Amino acid sequence: MTGIQAIAFGFACAFTWVEVLRLGSRKPFNCLKCMAGWFTLIIAGVCHVDYWPFYLPVGVAVGALFEGIKMRWF
Repeated sequence: MTGIQAIAFGFACAFTWVEVLRLGSRKPFNCLKCMAGWFTLIIAGVCHVDYWPFYLPVGVAVGALFEGIKMRWF
Protein backbone atom coordinates (compact mmCIF):
# COMPACT_ATOMS: atom_id res chain seq x y z
CA MET A 1 0.00 0.00 0.00
CA THR A 2 1.30 3.45 -0.85
CA GLY A 3 1.07 6.55 1.31
CA ILE A 4 -1.66 8.11 -0.84
CA GLN A 5 -3.74 4.95 -0.52
CA ALA A 6 -3.30 4.97 3.26
CA ILE A 7 -4.48 8.59 3.42
CA ALA A 8 -7.49 7.96 1.18
CA PHE A 9 -8.49 4.76 3.00
CA GLY A 10 -8.00 6.37 6.41
CA PHE A 11 -10.23 9.29 5.43
CA ALA A 12 -12.85 6.92 3.97
CA CYS A 13 -12.92 4.91 7.19
CA ALA A 14 -13.22 8.07 9.29
CA PHE A 15 -16.01 9.44 7.10
CA THR A 16 -17.91 6.17 7.41
CA TRP A 17 -17.37 6.08 11.19
CA VAL A 18 -18.43 9.69 11.86
CA GLU A 19 -20.89 10.68 9.14
CA VAL A 20 -22.56 7.42 8.07
CA LEU A 21 -22.61 5.14 11.11
CA ARG A 22 -22.57 7.98 13.70
CA LEU A 23 -20.52 5.93 16.16
CA GLY A 24 -19.19 7.66 19.24
CA SER A 25 -20.71 10.25 21.48
CA ARG A 26 -17.66 12.41 22.29
CA LYS A 27 -14.29 13.40 20.90
CA PRO A 28 -12.26 11.94 19.25
CA PHE A 29 -14.87 9.43 18.14
CA ASN A 30 -17.32 11.95 16.68
CA CYS A 31 -14.73 14.32 15.15
CA LEU A 32 -13.96 13.70 11.48
CA LYS A 33 -10.57 15.44 11.68
CA CYS A 34 -9.45 13.41 14.70
CA MET A 35 -10.65 10.09 13.37
CA ALA A 36 -9.11 10.72 9.94
CA GLY A 37 -5.76 11.29 11.60
CA TRP A 38 -5.96 8.20 13.79
CA PHE A 39 -7.26 5.90 11.06
CA THR A 40 -4.57 7.12 8.65
CA LEU A 41 -1.85 6.59 11.26
CA ILE A 42 -3.05 3.08 12.11
CA ILE A 43 -3.41 2.04 8.46
CA ALA A 44 0.01 3.45 7.55
CA GLY A 45 1.61 1.66 10.50
CA VAL A 46 -0.06 -1.68 9.87
CA CYS A 47 0.70 -1.61 6.13
CA HIS A 48 4.36 -0.65 6.71
CA VAL A 49 4.26 2.64 4.82
CA ASP A 50 7.57 4.51 4.99
CA TYR A 51 7.68 7.38 7.52
CA TRP A 52 4.38 6.23 9.04
CA PRO A 53 4.43 8.68 12.03
CA PHE A 54 4.15 11.50 9.50
CA TYR A 55 0.68 10.33 8.50
CA LEU A 56 -1.09 11.46 11.70
CA PRO A 57 -0.85 15.20 10.86
CA VAL A 58 -1.48 14.48 7.19
CA GLY A 59 -4.69 12.62 8.04
CA VAL A 60 -5.81 15.45 10.33
CA ALA A 61 -5.10 17.96 7.55
CA VAL A 62 -7.17 15.97 5.05
CA GLY A 63 -10.03 15.76 7.53
CA ALA A 64 -9.80 19.50 8.23
CA LEU A 65 -9.85 20.32 4.52
CA PHE A 66 -12.98 18.23 4.06
CA GLU A 67 -14.63 19.83 7.11
CA GLY A 68 -13.88 23.27 5.67
CA ILE A 69 -15.36 22.34 2.30
CA LYS A 70 -18.39 20.76 3.98
CA MET A 71 -19.04 23.84 6.13
CA ARG A 72 -18.65 26.18 3.19
CA TRP A 73 -20.68 24.38 0.54
CA PHE A 74 -23.10 22.01 2.28
